[in-house]
Amino acid sequence: HRPRPVVAPPEAPPEEPPPAPPPPAEEVPLRMDGVTLTNAGAGPGFAVDPGSGEDRQGPLGPPGQATGRRVHGRADGTPGAAGRARGPRVVGLTDLSRRPRAPNLAQRLEREYPSRARRQGVEGVVHIQALVEADGSIRQLRRPTTTVEGYGFVEACERVLRHSHWTAPLDRRGRPVAVWIPYRCGFSVQR
Repeated sequence: HRPRPVVAPPEAPPEEPPPAPPPPAEEVPLRMDGVTLTNAGAGPGFAVDPGSGEDRQGPLGPPGQATGRRVHGRADGTPGAAGRARGPRVVGLTDLSRRPRAPNLAQRLEREYPSRARRQGVEGVVHIQALVEADGSIRQLRRPTTTVEGYGFVEACERVLRHSHWTAPLDRRGRPVAVWIPYRCGFSVQR
């Protein structure tokens, strides 16, 4: 018997590691400033103020942090479990058993009258919407319009409302709720 030569199989070229996956795209939190969702619309659902036309696609907060989502998140906003919204619900004026009543704001409006407008004898009116919370406080304001621009009437009206305390609005079952109300701030020179 003659020994057979042992032929080694050809060496396979070294395997190249698979290419690394591209890094995930950086998430930019969705900007929701200037957008208010309410149940003030007709029928079921919600109403949205007209936007700026800016694309509003994206996550609702920084990655890995609480988002406040109702779906796929706990009530504290932690992703991964179901949750419920917190706080009193916002209802329409027609769904109230007791509407909120404003305190007497005449003296506060007089104190906040913009000084330049007062010196020049300029009068103005501001129409604004305020969210009266279940505790009677006002934390959100929207859609201000004024009869005279550039004198600070809107800012003065907002200061007055943010420091006011109203009677709490109640729903039809007598529970405290929040409601958007229209309000008019009048600034007139006392003669």
